[in-house]
Amino acid sequence: ARNDPAALTQLEHDLTAEDGYYSGKLDTDRRNVLLNQVLGRRDQVERAARDATDRIEAKADRALVEFEQQIATGVMAPVEAMQAWQLDVAGGTEAQRDRFRELLDDEIELREVRKLSPVEQQQYLQGRRAERQASGATARQVANLHRIETLIEGDQRRLRESPLEHDAMLKGTTVQPLNVQALANGNAEAVRLQLAERMTTLTRMRRQYGPQVGNAPLLQQEAAALSAVLGQASVRQAAQLFGTLNRAIGDPAMYSAAMQQIAPDSPVRAYAGTIYAQQRAGGPPDAAITSQSRNANFGDVAMYLLKGEALLNPGKGGKATDGKATSFPMPPPQQVEQRIAAEVREAFAGRPQEFDVATQAVRAYYAAKSADEGDVSGQLNAGRLRLAIRAVIGERTRYEGRDVLPPWGMPAGEFRDKAESHVQERLKAAGMRDPGNVALMNVRGRDGAYVLVRGIEPLMDANGMPLVIRVGAPR
Repeated sequence: ARNDPAALTQLEHDLTAEDGYYSGKLDTDRRNVLLNQVLGRRDQVERAARDATDRIEAKADRALVEFEQQIATGVMAPVEAMQAWQLDVAGGTEAQRDRFRELLDDEIELREVRKLSPVEQQQYLQGRRAERQASGATARQVANLHRIETLIEGDQRRLRESPLEHDAMLKGTTVQPLNVQALANGNAEAVRLQLAERMTTLTRMRRQYGPQVGNAPLLQQEAAALSAVLGQASVRQAAQLFGTLNRAIGDPAMYSAAMQQIAPDSPVRAYAGTIYAQQRAGGPPDAAITSQSRNANFGDVAMYLLKGEALLNPGKGGKATDGKATSFPMPPPQQVEQRIAAEVREAFAGRPQEFDVATQAVRAYYAAKSADEGDVSGQLNAGRLRLAIRAVIGERTRYEGRDVLPPWGMPAGEFRDKAESHVQERLKAAGMRDPGNVALMNVRGRDGAYVLVRGIEPLMDANGMPLVIRVGAPR
């Protein structure tokens, strides 16, 4: 009976009860010695059983915690891990098994919510919050809703900043990294197919999730590596890198997005990279600017920007021919900014950061032009500044009483003609009559994209989304 609690209890009865088997058959001392052994052994067996139960329940608790943590990451657990957790919980209490089933339901709900577009996700959350307010909720339901909210916030951030990695995470795969060294060495062909596949993925994601998906064709580590290369490059080497990247990507919007990734702390270089591609859209990216290039009358604008940036910000790669850092004499920044603001008027309304970048780029072009013309006086040359504004920002125009900037390199007259037809087509596609006085506002971060407005209010379609048009490249 020594390992059987029930048998030990029976033996205690047999030793102590009047009708017990050993009643009257053993003297008191012998009976007490044996009883002491029985009671001690039963205590040991029961304690061991409690310990075993505690270990099993603790193991089940650990499995539940690990499962809950896994759900919080938003990444589906491997099959082997799920099977192990299920086995661990199976030996626990009924309450633990119930909790495991609840977590499975929570994970299924979370996975379904993550399939929705960002707009649908917000609608789902609003509905759940309203239900909670109306009917109350258990602690578990509150915790699950909080988990969904946290994951949706993370998803939307990744959709904007690293959509390729977000897509791979949901599919349980990884993104194959680019051969950054090949790009840096000028070999566009080595990565062209990979980049094309990435752009296909981003296009699919934009159809699924909407415009919240960011244009980020590079992984964060790739952008950091190319940024490091760019930081050590000369003006000409930087231009060659821009050319290689443009050939490899082959899409103006994606190229512009890649430039924003590569040079986030050097916006003038990013600006130069975008213009570099636009001026060479009709021929080989590394070819010289011809009379057929956009804004050809302003010269190689990208190279001017790079030269000017090197003069004004030597810490970002700019060096004189002798290798020493330089400091180029310029008019006071406030004086330059005031002139630019007077030229563009309200065309940068709601886009203060873009106005700041444009101002830096105008100063860079102005510095390069001043250096070419041998002007180191630091005095403002109004004509040269107007030239820099037209070369870098473009020609501001009025459309239905509002200042707006055409796509880079497009004359104002051509823009107004194209914009009018685009506005009418967009209103018709939205099933709306022309309400009159429909003006345009430049869309932040998207050259050639405009939102339709009346006064300061954007026009909305039936789904509550702003009406946007995109005016193409100049003829």
